Amino acid sequence: MKSLKVSLLIVVICFTVSVYAQPPRGIHWSADGISYYEMAADGITRIQMPAFTKTVVVTTEQLTPKDSSHALKVRNFFFSDDGKKILIYTNSKKVWRYDTRGDYWVLNTADNSLKQIGKTLPASSLMYAKFSPGGNNAAYVSKHNLYVEDLNTNAIKQLTTDGTDRMINGTFDWVYEEEFGCRDGFRWSPDGSRLVFCGRTEATVDLWLCSNQARDVRRVYGGSAIEAEPSWSLDGAWIYFATWQEKNFRLARIRPDGKDFGFVSPEGTDCRCPILVSDDIGGQHG
Repeated sequence: MKSLKVSLLIVVICFTVSVYAQPPRGIHWSADGISYYEMAADGITRIQMPAFTKTVVVTTEQLTPKDSSHALKVRNFFFSDDGKKILIYTNSKKVWRYDTRGDYWVLNTADNSLKQIGKTLPASSLMYAKFSPGGNNAAYVSKHNLYVEDLNTNAIKQLTTDGTDRMINGTFDWVYEEEFGCRDGFRWSPDGSRLVFCGRTEATVDLWLCSNQARDVRRVYGGSAIEAEPSWSLDGAWIYFATWQEKNFRLARIRPDGKDFGFVSPEGTDCRCPILVSDDIGGQHG
């Protein structure tokens, strides 16, 4: 079997149970790994290890919109890479079995502003919102289409336009959610210029790529019933993803231009969720 050089260390979770993308609640570790953040009655708190010292880093007052007397009911929250912005998930509703759609707000701790994103879209329709690597944009799914919003101007660009109940971009329908645990289906590139996403056609779920300016939407790969859980290499040279192979998922990789496809995980092992942690460790796969 032909061997290919691999320049990345990949941590792969190989199993048959579901993987939860953007859990409804949970602990968020700090970048230095010595503290974690969680939501409490008095706001978002940081718990410092090992003494478990609690500090309120975002108060309920900061989480209260200007035209309201009540703080947002925070279902989950996510920090930008630089820690200066916080994406607040609230007003959540169920999609099939899990409350994965809702409203999102951005708290900018630099000027203490709190703004809702996706305001022109239906209420509680945004799914899996994510900061871009630079923190200046956010991407999200609404009504089966993918959007990018400039957080400085709140200008919204619609990246896909063919979304329907049968043509689904950036997420999955109930069959894939129930049978395979597939829900969140898009990722920012490391430089924030592109997004890779899963898009369902009539028969398959393929891998697609587009720029953050709603240009050059194209299919990258579509060789099986399901392509899921895409992830970029740290240098943006590869896209790793799980591809269904008759009885289980195998981890594969491909160039953003659709070239050099190859399997990474062994045949017969159910492998999902690539997590790329290093660029400087060599290896081979066949």
